[in-house]
Amino acid sequence: MRGTAYLPKDKPGPAPVIVLVHGNHTQCDSGTSPNCTAFKRNDLGYGYLGENLASWGYAVFSVDQDQMMAFQDGLARGMHQRRLLIAATLDALYKANQEPLPEGPNSNVGADLVGRLDFSRIGLMGHSRGGDAVTSFIDYNRSRPSPGRRYPAARGDLARRHRLRAARTVRRAVLAHLPLCDGDVSNLHAARNFERGQYIFPGDPFPRVQFAIHGTNHNWYNSVWDFDGEDSNTGDQACTITAPTTSPNHVRLSRGTYDSANRGSGDPARMGDQARIGLATMSSFFRRVRRRRGRLRAVHHRRDAGGRHHAGRPRQRLPAGRDDQRHVGWHAHPVRRADAHELLRAPASVGTCSTRTPTNR
Repeated sequence: MRGTAYLPKDKPGPAPVIVLVHGNHTQCDSGTSPNCTAFKRNDLGYGYLGENLASWGYAVFSVDQDQMMAFQDGLARGMHQRRLLIAATLDALYKANQEPLPEGPNSNVGADLVGRLDFSRIGLMGHSRGGDAVTSFIDYNRSRPSPGRRYPAARGDLARRHRLRAARTVRRAVLAHLPLCDGDVSNLHAARNFERGQYIFPGDPFPRVQFAIHGTNHNWYNSVWDFDGEDSNTGDQACTITAPTTSPNHVRLSRGTYDSANRGSGDPARMGDQARIGLATMSSFFRRVRRRRGRLRAVHHRRDAGGRHHAGRPRQRLPAGRDDQRHVGWHAHPVRRADAHELLRAPASVGTCSTRTPTNR
């Protein structure tokens, strides 16, 4: 088991735990999978997010799945293998929080994590198939067989980048990213699950947030994938990388300035606009949900603290973007919304439905 840790410096007391899960990508820089001469290390691609969250007091772990991808089943896209790896990661972290781990050629943790992790506060982020894996793990965690440990807090703070499926049966805060120039998962799978998760539990107090962002593609939220190239929807003139010279409607956000030596760097100066908006929305989401930072609410709401309408633009500067290029969907707490119409399945007759006019609240 391999990965990258980003830890807060000199933080008093245990830190909330956040696990980052990358998706499916090339496994080797050289050699042949599964025994690459040099592995790709896709887990390094969220260095910008890990370093930022660690600076705010979180213990962040990015899981390396390079070798596992050679053994994933095709039908389920490797979801069972991935969720087992997430479970094993949390198990190893839990053990390292309790006692020192033996050091050796394949272990360098030692006593560094003893007493530093707060397992009552766990957040999960998945990108692409990593998003599927996070959702699959949440289901698996509820019924994980003995002697496996169940994590009651790992029920779904899902900072979700495109195609990361929303937790359909989980009462927890959810954030989805929809990159509108996605040339890989162009059906934006996360959107349908964001919708399904809104009413599955009556009275669910946890928010569902969805960002649809013009000019963003599938890969550039991961700096390793950013360095590997472009994947936008080339059939859309607003999305092609060469469109600035040919299309007045070009909306692409910029990529990072990475090379083979620093593609896992968390240096903000190397980030492109796409990674910046990913950082702004995900970091603020975790900080708001895990730490209840109310002043970050304006990033995810349609209105700011003073009641003024805005388009959910993060405070981080995005030189190539405009407010009308980011659209925010917000499903609020039941007592803070008025549903214009509801369809309720009749309990005595499956397949039929009845209507009800809810009272204004």
